Amino acid sequence: MIPDITHWIDKERNQLLNGATRLILLAIIDKNRETGVHGYNIAAELEAQTRGEISKSTASFYAILRRLVNDNLVTFKEGDSLKGPPRKYYFLTEEGNMAMKALYQNWEHYFNIISEFENLKEE
Repeated sequence: MIPDITHWIDKERNQLLNGATRLILLAIIDKNRETGVHGYNIAAELEAQTRGEISKSTASFYAILRRLVNDNLVTFKEGDSLKGPPRKYYFLTEEGNMAMKALYQNWEHYFNIISEFENLKEE
């Protein structure tokens, strides 16, 4: 790959991952809708589900979680912790559920459009 383009490609990849992270976080929280899920388990599942592409250290998922809470897409309940402050168990709100489904439809829609370009496929 041409070195001048590498930086640009990395930046584009990071933007895609940042957008995908929001959807993946909503999906992980929804998957645990019965019991809620706390931050450490979200981080572990985020890394596992993305095969390490998005790790707990690079995803800044706590900042994203705070934004999702502020946007009323996610809520939390505090629970007991063996050490330190109470754990926060995250749940999707009704708006969060609608947003998750809409975001997924957007990703699917644009993936299908991009997939139509034969010249993008490896030969």
